[in-house]
Amino acid sequence: MFRRRLLPLVIVAAAFAGAIWFLRARVPTTEGAREKAARLIDIEPQEATRIESHGAGNDWVLTKKGGRWTLESPVAAPADEGLASGIVLDLCRIRIEGKIPEPVDRKAFGLDPPVRTVTVTADGKKTIVRIGKAVAGLESVAVELEGTTGVFAAQRSVETSASRPARELREKQILKDTIHEVVVIGIARPAAKPYRLEKRNDGWWIRVDPFPPDYADEEKVRPLLDGLLGVRVLDFLEERAANRPSGWIQIDLETRKGEKHTLFIEPPAGLDGPPIGKQHIEFDGELSMASTTFPRDLPSSPRSLFPLGGRGIDVRTLTVRRGTVERTFEKSSGGEWLTGGKKVSAEACFGAIESLTKWKGKGFSPPNKISVFGISTATPGIRITIRGENGDPIQVDFFNGQQTMSALWNRRRTDLLLYPKDDVARMVAPIEKLFDLEPELPVTTVPVPAGSSKSAANLSSPG
Repeated sequence: MFRRRLLPLVIVAAAFAGAIWFLRARVPTTEGAREKAARLIDIEPQEATRIESHGAGNDWVLTKKGGRWTLESPVAAPADEGLASGIVLDLCRIRIEGKIPEPVDRKAFGLDPPVRTVTVTADGKKTIVRIGKAVAGLESVAVELEGTTGVFAAQRSVETSASRPARELREKQILKDTIHEVVVIGIARPAAKPYRLEKRNDGWWIRVDPFPPDYADEEKVRPLLDGLLGVRVLDFLEERAANRPSGWIQIDLETRKGEKHTLFIEPPAGLDGPPIGKQHIEFDGELSMASTTFPRDLPSSPRSLFPLGGRGIDVRTLTVRRGTVERTFEKSSGGEWLTGGKKVSAEACFGAIESLTKWKGKGFSPPNKISVFGISTATPGIRITIRGENGDPIQVDFFNGQQTMSALWNRRRTDLLLYPKDDVARMVAPIEKLFDLEPELPVTTVPVPAGSSKSAANLSSPG
């Protein structure tokens, strides 16, 4: 009897629980669920791959490539990632404030034809939203979703994002993604000799035609790279630079992938004066107003004032010559230094090489100008030649002056690098030690008989 009475109660309780479950499944009960229900469309921004916006003569298309947003139309260019991501978020999650009561005059609300049409592509599916005019008395605009019925009032941010001018969507740091790949920089500026910087495995080199390449001063190249990275467009101008005046600074760039770009910069009044806040630039034929720090960051010739460019070199062969005396030292595969097949002090060899990397010169001088210091290049005092694993031999000749300065040929051998006499004396001192360097005596070990308490030293002594 008890079981018969209990069965109807169980059935009623089950039905009641089912009704509660059904209502919870149908009615939003959390803030997040209510928020989601208040959206015209709800697409995960990370799933969107293309956004198209058309209307009022301002059409643009954003596409995602390699995880980043780029502007596909009206011009192919990188997009401002932060701005593009915000626009995508607004257009993928359009929040509605309410439904406009029927019947709706679609023409009066700017939906026939629409003021603007937005197409969001996600997972290969297109979602089309038509945006109309502002709704009177509300901070909203009229919107409708293609394929559904009803007109809604949506947050004004959807219209603001969809109507952004295409030029505002572009990345303003025009070399942001390029500068780290650049391996060649050519610079031509008015009233100065053009030069070309080339990035190699051991750092930056400078080439000034018709001379052979020379080491570049890394401390001068770094601000140049930072300056290029810091070129920021303030406004992309619609006119082309066909009538660009002469006298602009020209910077040619080439990346490791072979991509080439050309940047022209309008010089301020007086190239050596302080930079101004705004300058016209032309990048790959497009004119813009930009903020730059040029020409402050453009060294006239960033040649290194170090004999070996101030960088480490994997030296394999070292030759020193003084008068008719010449000695050659070679580094073995095991890292030992040898002369005539005999081991010598590695510390002495490294000391000679280091002397060419740590001392910085004061400037360059053509040979016909150094006589004022009493320097003659007829016969070098000391010549040192080093050869790396894969490089050409580098020859450095030292010349003593009679007054305060001495000099040495730099790598290009077109002019001389000037040094105070005391600095040259300090540079040459470790090199001069190589002329008197004797082979190290081999270490002989004497075997000690088993069970003997005598040391090797005692065994080699008499008695």
